[in-house]
Amino acid sequence: MPAATLCYVWDSVYPAGLQGANPYTQRVRFITLQGKGAPLAQWQTETRDLAADFAKLFADELPSGAAVPKVLAVLVGADSDNTAAESVGWVKALNWTR
Repeated sequence: MPAATLCYVWDSVYPAGLQGANPYTQRVRFITLQGKGAPLAQWQTETRDLAADFAKLFADELPSGAAVPKVLAVLVGADSDNTAAESVGWVKALNWTR
């Protein structure tokens, strides 16, 4: 992946608040928003400051005082290929505000 990618994760194993780089590429950095013990079968609301999250997770690449890059795309997905597990999730609404 040529672009820096910020990934928000809901995980059933690791705790909320965990942050780091993807084990396969430094181009993807993640924050676990919902972690082990999070409520299941209930709607959850998440609100994030993408610029602040990006600046924090990519601080090693972003020169001090530099503006964060523009968002080029937003993707929603599920990934369980490394665990051979199955998961189901629903997204009710995505709202983009400045």
